[in-house]
Amino acid sequence: MNDAHAMRRAQSGTVRGLPPDRVLKVRQHLGLFRAAHEFDVLDGAGAIVLSCREPNLGSITRLLRFGKYKRYTPFDCVVRDGSGRLVLRISRGVSLFLSRVKVTDGMGRLLCTFEQQFLSIGPRFAICGPAGQPMGELSGSLLAFDFDVTWQGRHVAKVSKQWRSLGVELFTEADAYAVAFDDDLAEDAPGRAIALAAALVVDFVLKS
Repeated sequence: MNDAHAMRRAQSGTVRGLPPDRVLKVRQHLGLFRAAHEFDVLDGAGAIVLSCREPNLGSITRLLRFGKYKRYTPFDCVVRDGSGRLVLRISRGVSLFLSRVKVTDGMGRLLCTFEQQFLSIGPRFAICGPAGQPMGELSGSLLAFDFDVTWQGRHVAKVSKQWRSLGVELFTEADAYAVAFDDDLAEDAPGRAIALAAALVVDFVLKS
């Protein structure tokens, strides 16, 4: 695939299966001694519209998730709609320092990569297109856990950690995030898939 073709696909390609709501909630499952990442994506009415799972978690990775090496382990999270159709896949190999997270669509086509940046003020990821060209950014405050997502030269969404309850926050690692898309972002804009993936990247990479 040449760079021009990759750029055109990144600019015009859409991801089928994403709900049209302006705000989506990404909610992690409760549970002690849970190795795999398990999230549900809820629409504005509180209905589950997407599921995010790690169905192929290896035994060694599962074991390492319960120790101090958890943050270095690989992940391979699949996002499916209510019919079980694959919508997105977010994956990373073993990471000892800076993460590079790959996002593909339901057909296995590369949408973007999140490239964790070094020596930045606050957490920051460059979002690169299929040909490796910088096309956006995920950046924010680790203390407030608010993140801005830009794509193709414009702000597309804000990702914010949500408070659940005192018991959940103190005794579990089950987090929840709100993905608030900009009002003028089209329902079929590729930036919607990028922003939803960004919420999962925040949790997988920064909260592990």
